[in-house]
Amino acid sequence: MKFAFRSELSVTTKYKPNEFQCLLVNTTGELKYFYEQAEIIFVGKSLAAEGGQNPIEPGALGKPMVFGPNMQNFESIASSFVTQNAAIQVRDEKELEHALAELLADPAKAAEIGRNALRVVRENSGAIERTVDMIVTHIGNSDVYVAPKRQQDV
Repeated sequence: MKFAFRSELSVTTKYKPNEFQCLLVNTTGELKYFYEQAEIIFVGKSLAAEGGQNPIEPGALGKPMVFGPNMQNFESIASSFVTQNAAIQVRDEKELEHALAELLADPAKAAEIGRNALRVVRENSGAIERTVDMIVTHIGNSDVYVAPKRQQDV
């Protein structure tokens, strides 16, 4: 597969149509914009590096995604994506190549995984509010002061 690095592109860079099939985004702060345009997302730092990048971002866009075995930074949500057919987790480069080829060859399957990913994100949204409610409930009878809700929050 022919690819280009994002860091090598500028307003003066010229490529012929179909000169490359894949853009490897190796810059910071632009990923969301590329996710929006992509057909399939490979979640970086998950194949060879430790930790993995955030799978919630492509999931929230309803994009089918593939990631490697190293999703330690997002272990719980990555597991939810995989068990709910909302992502494909691969063990190595060979499996990655196979998964990407399969999704590119089967747009219906890719779309289903994307829809499932969006559903997983929606089902898991509101975690901050649930956590705050749980904390407030457990400290409600203690000597800890809890500020009342602001009128605009009610």
